[in-house]
Formats: sequence, structure tokens, C-alpha cells
Amino acid sequence: MTGSRIKREGFEAPTPVAVISTEALEANATSNLADTLNTMPNFQGSATPQSSVVTVTSGTQAVNGLNIGGLGVTRTLTLVNGQRTVGSTLEGTVDVSELPQQLITRVDVVTGGASASYGSDALTGVVNFVLDTKFTGFKAEASAGTTNYNDNDNWKGSLTFGTTFADGRGHIIASGEASDDEGLLVAKRPWNNYGYGFVNNPAFTATNGQPRLIFGDQFSLATASWGGIINNTRGQIASLPQGSTIMFGPGGEQIPVNYGPLISGAVMSGGDWNNPLLQVGNQKGGAGLTPDQQRQNLFLRTSYDLEGGGEVYFQASYGHLESFSASVPVFYKLSWNVPGDNAFIPANIATAANCNTGSSATCFNFGTINGDIGGQHPITERSVYRFLTGIDGGFNLFQTDWTWDAYLSYGRSTQHVISGNTINQVKYDMAIDAVRDPNGNIVCRSTLANPNNGCVPLNLFGLGVASPEALAYVGGDPWSAAELRQTVGAVNVQGTPWEGWAGPISLAFGVEHRREETDASSNDLERAAPGVCAPDSTKSNGSCWFLAAGLPYSGSFAVTDVYLETSVPLVKDLPFVRALDLSAAGRGTYYDTFGSTGTWKVGLNWNPFDDLRIRMVRSLDIREPTLIDMYQGGTTTSNNITDKRVNTANITFQSTNTGNPDLQPERATNTIVGFVYQPSWLPRFNFSVDYYVIDIERGVNTLSAQQTYDSCVMAGIQEACDAYTVSGYRDVTGADGVVYQVPTQITSMNLVPHNSTGRKAERVEIAASYRMSADSIISGWNGDLAFRGSATNYIKDLEDGGIPYVLPNDRIGNNFSGGLPHWKYQVQAMYALDRFSTTLTMRGVSSGVYSNLWIECQTDCPTFPGGPAGSQAAVDAANYVTTTRNHIAGAIWWDLGMNYKLGFEKTDTEVFFNVRNLFDKDPAIAARQQSGTGWDFSPSNSALYDVLGRFYRAGFRVQF
Repeated sequence: MTGSRIKREGFEAPTPVAVISTEALEANATSNLADTLNTMPNFQGSATPQSSVVTVTSGTQAVNGLNIGGLGVTRTLTLVNGQRTVGSTLEGTVDVSELPQQLITRVDVVTGGASASYGSDALTGVVNFVLDTKFTGFKAEASAGTTNYNDNDNWKGSLTFGTTFADGRGHIIASGEASDDEGLLVAKRPWNNYGYGFVNNPAFTATNGQPRLIFGDQFSLATASWGGIINNTRGQIASLPQGSTIMFGPGGEQIPVNYGPLISGAVMSGGDWNNPLLQVGNQKGGAGLTPDQQRQNLFLRTSYDLEGGGEVYFQASYGHLESFSASVPVFYKLSWNVPGDNAFIPANIATAANCNTGSSATCFNFGTINGDIGGQHPITERSVYRFLTGIDGGFNLFQTDWTWDAYLSYGRSTQHVISGNTINQVKYDMAIDAVRDPNGNIVCRSTLANPNNGCVPLNLFGLGVASPEALAYVGGDPWSAAELRQTVGAVNVQGTPWEGWAGPISLAFGVEHRREETDASSNDLERAAPGVCAPDSTKSNGSCWFLAAGLPYSGSFAVTDVYLETSVPLVKDLPFVRALDLSAAGRGTYYDTFGSTGTWKVGLNWNPFDDLRIRMVRSLDIREPTLIDMYQGGTTTSNNITDKRVNTANITFQSTNTGNPDLQPERATNTIVGFVYQPSWLPRFNFSVDYYVIDIERGVNTLSAQQTYDSCVMAGIQEACDAYTVSGYRDVTGADGVVYQVPTQITSMNLVPHNSTGRKAERVEIAASYRMSADSIISGWNGDLAFRGSATNYIKDLEDGGIPYVLPNDRIGNNFSGGLPHWKYQVQAMYALDRFSTTLTMRGVSSGVYSNLWIECQTDCPTFPGGPAGSQAAVDAANYVTTTRNHIAGAIWWDLGMNYKLGFEKTDTEVFFNVRNLFDKDPAIAARQQSGTGWDFSPSNSALYDVLGRFYRAGFRVQF
């Protein structure tokens, strides 16, 4: 791929293209080629199994989707042999793990917008996997790996066979692969033992100069535990010693707990913080680091060479994934006002808390993360099928040779998603409200009124105390099943019909039609929501389930493209103009959902002299919203917000993400200016620098729950206020002395994508390579040396969401979740001698911050007292955060790979050994905030840092 549809000897498009060879992929010897590609500086924020480890409802678990420039996976188009392939997920992301890795000869990465040449979705670039469609022979590979902690074991095996038939005119290839990765379902790493985190500063007011957030260690839950804990943070129970409480352990054992000196909301620092029953998100449990996954892939291709050139071919592929992960615990009752007549309250606790055992009035507050239920487990099964038939050939017209190709493909991706081990919230609420009937039996309160409602009482006071019948009653595994179907037909023609004054003039043109459609179904209770979740009990908003798998929906779109592309040499062999070439492309696009639109590209290649080529490109590119963006029926999950007007503790509730059929396609203007220098005085040396600017209009974006709430209460946007409902309000006095109405409980919130105002990003990409003989350094030293280096300087990524209160926030330097580092770089040194070769790689990222809107201070912090909704004071208070820490360290990792060819006479056999993260470099600490369930996750950013530790891999390859 040249970044253009033009195919001509010596032609180079002005759009930069990076080429990754088979040798480079094999030198890294990773279990998945995506792991190698994602170390490249121009890939950032790609979808990986680690980034989706706790994901449930979207079906994206364990996917490997590539992201050029950090601007979004769905804005990078992935092709196979220059042809579209069906997305593995409902949002259209192609899982590159499903491609036949043994047949990949190279990977071409077009690092700029290319919609005029390749169609929609190439907003930020294209990744094209080039397969060896004429492989003949047999080859096999087997490898296995583990970490230095003896976990995350995995293995991979692959076989490929190719042969000819019909006197060499026919060809058939079969390639298969299987792999197993046991994952890391608990974050067992030393750096995750210290309880790092942020909490709201309980002493903060908007005017006293103290920071809003405090960073520290030794944090744990204070008002909830695995077996349940009595909330005595404010000394509510006078009979308990000040600064202490009681929590419940195995068999209901009552365990004294000493609070630490800092308590904020549900979290404390110090005291008995390291008790396993208070710990979540580290070695004691919580979210995992990478999922358990098993993959099987199969690829078949047969072709037949035609008389006079060209071929007809058919290919089929199949990819299958099963993935299991550890997600968040069931934190449904972080705060529960226990009625005095609850039958499971131990007698001594009822006495100490002065409970009125004959009344349903609240006796004390209690919190649990439901250890007897255990953690929730996202389970995904995904299958991807693709069938393709095509034909290519050539013809002569007007004494000019032309080539053409046509193909028709059908792809189908199916997924079955299970929200494993969650709870029916209505049944749970009924089950924990347990009382004694007139005969002294423990029953659900609801059963007194309806003896046949099937409710089974659930005991929350301890571990191992809930009956199997109660757990079966409240628990469940809601599911959803969905399918994405894609049909593509395309015809492409290209040739060089004219000879211009400065060289041959080339043309490429074609037409493509594509249709994509999706539909999803779900379990009965999910389809009924909101509705009956248990006999004689309804839920008016959201899902019955604490962690839902998704509501049914369907949708489709069809798009037809026609394009024309040309390359015209303008000038050659003049002073300071060794060559000057113009490239131009235009594409007309018609959507049955959006109507007509167009894209274009104009580029120049200018060679002032033979050693230097200056390239310039400007293009208009598009991306249609995904089918999920437009038609999603609703995925419901738990969420949290903080009312920033009063810095209150979190409000926990359910939010639902739905689609928006009124979305419009994204449009982006890409500008690239750069040069390539290949000095004649230093053969085999290459150096390039390119500057990228991209302006995205109508970017598809969804406000978070916190942003939606802030948009209402701090900016006065009625549309945001209409997005959620509450059960009531309470009066709370803010730091500015104003009494605000804060929701007692948010009962539902609907989050819908919209087209934002705009987004502008800038970056510089630098690449250099050099090959030399070892003898040129040390006389008599045999072998060859090669050096490669690349770096990306991310300069700006500023998004204006079009929300009046939300200040544009530059993501550059934000090394926390979702941001981009200022610098990402990689340097490789390779040495080859006869049958031995080795590669040493240094890769790294620069330091950064949590947010560019955070202000680090210890005392005398800037104050943002807030004000009436929509005022500048309210906007400032909603956006700027003062904190004791706003720094995340950079990191450098070293990788080592070694290959040795055994030199057998009739086979090409090679053994390899690879160490990733050679010095076991820990990730930089990037702690979660108190809002949401930050205490449930390990304190680092797996999208940017290596969180697994040193990883060893060994294997062999054989070919004959």
C-alpha cells in the first residue's frame, strides 16, 4: 500500500506510510502481533484485552483494535489486502488477533486521513495487512510464555499449508491458529499493595485555600467490606469506642476495626486499612489486569490463474474467542439503612445500637460489597465469519495497459455476552428485608403480604452466612446476543493512460457499495425492563439487574461510493526541482441514512534534489457513526457522581447508554507537512519528520454521568436536567453559603451520544533507520547491524464538546486514562550473524499529569467558590480541581529478542527467546479518584504502562 490507489513503478504518495516487515514482527515474538504494533509511537489508545478487562455490556472484551494517533479506534480503518473486513465488535472494530498471522508478509500503516482513497472510517489513517496469497509449503510455530511472577501463562500454536494444482495455475492455502491465555484476574503485583488513591478533602471548602483532592496511600473502604461493616465514621453508635466500628467476617465473626485519621465518604486512610476484608482492587480481589481468553482462527484461500493474466479467487476465514474476566464486586449496598426489626441483626449488635426490634425504623447504617455473592464476571463469546470472492486482471485500451479488480464479501460477527454473577436488584432488596413471622421463622417482609412470592431471606452479616437458596434467588447471569453483518462489493480500475511533459500520468477509479446491519436480543427480564423484576414488584426505571447485558435493538445503513484518483508529474530536472508531483483524489458518497457527502485529497511531492523529498497533503475525511452510536437499545450499569457545589460524598445510581439515530457523520480536515531525507553520502540511512494537524467536526461524543449532572446543576442546561430523574432532594449548604438542593437519590440517567462542536489535534512523527556491516565499526567483526528509531510528539488534542460549562481540555500530557503522553518513542538495535540474530528494544513515554485542568497545591490553593447555574464562577468550579498531586512519572522499558536458525538441511527451523520488560519496570502510579468505584481498580494506566512485569516467551518455527 502506498497511501493511494495508484500502483506505478517508482510512485510514492505524499501521505506518510510506515511499513512493518515480517522480520520485525518475528523479532518481537509476541503472542499477538497487536502487542508489537502498539509499541510503535504512532499507535496509542488501542483497544486491548487489558483496556477492556472489566467491560461487560459493549462486547468489546479481549479485542485488539488499532488506534492511529490516539484519536479513536473507530477512526482507524483496518484492511486486509486492501479490502474491507467485517468488524469483530458491534461498533465495527476489527480484532487483528483474528487475522492469519503466519501469512502476514508486512503491515502498511497510512498515518494520515485517507477517506478519499479508501472510504469512510479512514479519518485518521489506515492499517493494511498484506497476506502471502501464493505461499507454497508447510510451516508451523509453537510458543509459550509466562511472567517472572509465574502467572498470566499463555501458549500459541499455528500451522500453514500451501500447494499448487492444475499444473501450477491453481493454488490453495490453509492456515490455522489456536492460543490460550490464562489472564491475570487479580492484580497481584507488589506496586499494588500500598493502597494509593485520591479522596475528597473533608476539610475543603471552596474558599479556605485547601485542595479539593488529597492523594495518599493506605486507602481502603471504611463504610463497606466484603462481609459487611457498621458505619460508625461519625460516632453514630455511642456504645462503640470512638474511631472504631465492627465488621463481619467468616461465619458472622464480629471483628473490631479501627478507623484511620482520614475518612472521606466511603474511604479511609490508615487504621486497619490493610485488613483483607476492607481491600478491593489489589491482591485481595477486585478488577483484574487482563482476561482469561482462548482463541481459534482458520483461514482458507483458493485461486486460479486466468489465461492472459489475472486470477479468480475465493477465501473464507473464521475467528472464535471465549473470554472470562474479573470485574467489580456487587457494590449495590455500600450504604444500607438497616431496619431495627431485621431478623439477621446479631442480638449484641441490636443491643449496642439500641435497635427497636419491633419497628422497621432505621437502627444503623451498614455497607457491604457482598462477599458471599463474589465478584462479577464478564463472559464473552465471539465468532467472526468472512467469505470473499474476487477476480482481477488487465486489459489494453488506447495502447495503454490497465489493471482491474473486483470483489464481493460477506461478513458476520456474532457475540454472546453474559453479565456473570450479578444480582436482580428488586429481588435483592426484598431478600435482605428479612423479618420474623408470627411463628418465629425468618422470612422476607414481602412474604408476609404475599406468602407465595418465592422470596428467600438473605443474610448480609458475614461471610459464608448466606444460604445457597438465597444466593440463587437474588443472583443471575443476564445475557445479550447480537450480530453484525456486512456486505461489500467493489470494482477498482487503474492505469497510466498518458505520458505528460514531466512523466506518466496515472488514474485510478472505482465504485464500492457496503451495507451493515445489526440486531441484538437479550434475556426475558432485560427485555421486560423497566417492568416486573419479581412477583408483585416492579422497577420503574433502568434494568432489573445490577450489571445488565443490554436491551434489544436493531439498525442498518447502506453506503455507495464512487472515487477518482490521479497522480500528475508537474516538473522535473530543473534547478531546485528535481521532481514535483501532484496527487489528487475525490470521492462521492451516498448514505441511505444521511444523504450525500464528499471527500477529497490534494498532495504534493517535491524533490529539491535527489536526497530530499518534501511532502504536503491536505484532505477532507469522514466517518459514519457506528450502529451502536445510532441504534443501541440501552446498556445499563452502575455509576456515581459528586455534587461539586457542596463537595458531598458520592451518589450511586444506574445510568443507561442509548443510541441517537439523529447523529451525523464526522468530518475532518487533515493537513500533513514533512520530509524524507536519504543522503547519498550515507547509503542505507533514512530520516523523516512529519507534522500532522487534524480538525474534526461533529465528532461523536457522549457526556459522562458527572458531566451530565454538572451540565444541569452548574450550567443550567435543561436538556441535561431532563436526562435524569430523582426520588427527592435534601438541602445542603455549599461553601458559598448558598443552600442547594442535592438529590437524595438519582433513580435513572440516560446518556446519549451527540455531535460535538469540534476537536483539534497536532503531532509530529519522527523516524530514522540505518543498516551497516559490523566490520565498519570494528575491523574483522562479522555480521550486520541495523538501527531503527521512531518518536511521536503529541502536541495538542483539544476537544470542544459543545457544552457551555465544559471547558475544552487538552488531553496531551494526560497520562491518566484516555490521555496521550507528550512523547512516545522506540529505539531498536539489531545484530545478525549467520544463523543468529538478536534485537534490543528501548521504548518509553514521557511524564505527565492526571488532568490539565487540575492544579497541584498543598496550601493557599486557588479558590473556585461557584455561583448560580450558568455563571462563570459555576463553570470554573465545575472544571478546575485543586489537588495535592498532579504528576504521573514517565517510564522506559527494555525488551530483548534472540533467534537462532538450527541449519537443518531440508527444513528452515528456528528457535527464539524473548524477554519483554527486561528489568521488570513497575508502571507509574496513576491512582483512581474517589468518584465512581476508583477503589476497585489497580492504580495505573494499562493503556500506557506495562502492568504485567517481566514476561518470558520461547518457541520455535519450522518451514519446508
